[in-house]
Amino acid sequence: LDAGESIAFVVERDGETLALEAELAKEIPVYRRRYLGLRLKPDTEAGLRIVAIEPDSPASSSEFSVGQTIVSCDGEDISSEVQFRRSIAVAELDTPLLLGVRAHDQQQLEIPLTAATWPMEIPETLPAKAENEAPDATAEFVDVNVGDFPNKAYALVPSAATERSSGLLIIFPEPGNLEQEKLRSAWGQFAIDYGWIVAVINSGDPRRWTGEELQLAGRVLGRMKNGYDIAPARTAIMGLGVGGRMALMAANMQRDKVNAVVVIGTDVRRLRIRGRNSPLQSLDYLLVGNAEPLRQFAESLTDSGYAAIVTPAVGLEPSKLETHPQQQMERWLEGLARY
Repeated sequence: LDAGESIAFVVERDGETLALEAELAKEIPVYRRRYLGLRLKPDTEAGLRIVAIEPDSPASSSEFSVGQTIVSCDGEDISSEVQFRRSIAVAELDTPLLLGVRAHDQQQLEIPLTAATWPMEIPETLPAKAENEAPDATAEFVDVNVGDFPNKAYALVPSAATERSSGLLIIFPEPGNLEQEKLRSAWGQFAIDYGWIVAVINSGDPRRWTGEELQLAGRVLGRMKNGYDIAPARTAIMGLGVGGRMALMAANMQRDKVNAVVVIGTDVRRLRIRGRNSPLQSLDYLLVGNAEPLRQFAESLTDSGYAAIVTPAVGLEPSKLETHPQQQMERWLEGLARY
């Protein structure tokens, strides 16, 4: 059958026989990640409590307020963050979700909210730091076993990672060795304040990366998930310089487990991402460096349905973490937790 042709169906529904007709689509629109503009955390009773509402978002012009708890979506009780994200992922852009809400006074409300597509800007500010953070909180390094590979991998783990859900950032640096103290200087405070584990995979050969090393991202991800509660919405792979190519390919291989990619100072010319964006395997991209070639790459990603943001960086040297736009990257990473 050809696009545009009509198909006749006979359907039995509730004991009644119906004759229906449907037209085959001429073009399938690309999928774009959904966005409500809410920051949520599990409530002590049930559901997800609203801790912040993003400005200029669908939720900002609705009846929602901080402190309310979302307990259902389209009549289905909310049992977990993963379940709620799945409901949002397939929401129609022209049909409101009907969200059941428990208000401050325990009154039950139903509030309609229509999803938009994911914003193409970095959040202007970071959210409030984690509640009840210990004043003496630290982050320490642990070695990560990658099996029979010669690569050295390690992770900077905040002390609270055993008590609450953590984000996970996996870094492919340029070939060689990214020193631990350089990583701590750049990422240590953010890891502590916002609950991120930052893992580094150093190349086995100090001169180059190999295709076989792509699978190390999956190994490190598995090790971290076995030892800690990793938040699915805050799982990203970053690449520095030529390591950015590794990050792009590794994230595409792990699309069911990773939801974001950062490349810093990477030559993306002649690079192509195969496949279009899809629900529950959606990837967001932050591209840092020389703006013009990055914009061309970002346009190709956007045409395939991905959210791709370009951040120009003057004086950037991929191997020197102090030249990276740290604040923008932190805001973007923590913004992944939004609904």
